Amino acid sequence: MKILVADKRPVVRAGLRAFLRSTEFEIAAEVETVAEINSAVRRFSPRRILLDATKTAFDEAKIPERCALVFFHTTWSKGKLLQEIRTPPQRKRVKKKNRLLTPRELDVLRCITQGLSNKEIAKTLEIGFDTVKEHVGNLLRKTSLADRTQLALWAVRRKVLENS
Repeated sequence: MKILVADKRPVVRAGLRAFLRSTEFEIAAEVETVAEINSAVRRFSPRRILLDATKTAFDEAKIPERCALVFFHTTWSKGKLLQEIRTPPQRKRVKKKNRLLTPRELDVLRCITQGLSNKEIAKTLEIGFDTVKEHVGNLLRKTSLADRTQLALWAVRRKVLENS
């Protein structure tokens, strides 16, 4: 299966290249910027686009449906990374600004609507506290909201978490 790797850091791309060489996956192309993704997708027709979850936001209209976005964290184990590549999540459109929320952002958002603190979210989702803070920041940025309370109300009123 062809994969497009998108990360501005050469060391991360090199690590992914070395690791994926020993798997069933083929790196069709590597790109450094969001602007390069569209041309690489047209040229190489990858089935997965591997992206650092903490670095990038994408407009769904620019990514073909046949390409599954796989948001990864550099802290993941090799097993976790392979699992995520093999079973990519469904993309969910968020009405405001047509920004995509990653599956992990949806998990964090669900916890926020339950009133959990960042520390409680980290424990519940078994991720780092700093990772939770990054996801919350991404959610606030993508929705153009000011705080967690507004975020929770927004999610409930717009039924963002239904069917996800």
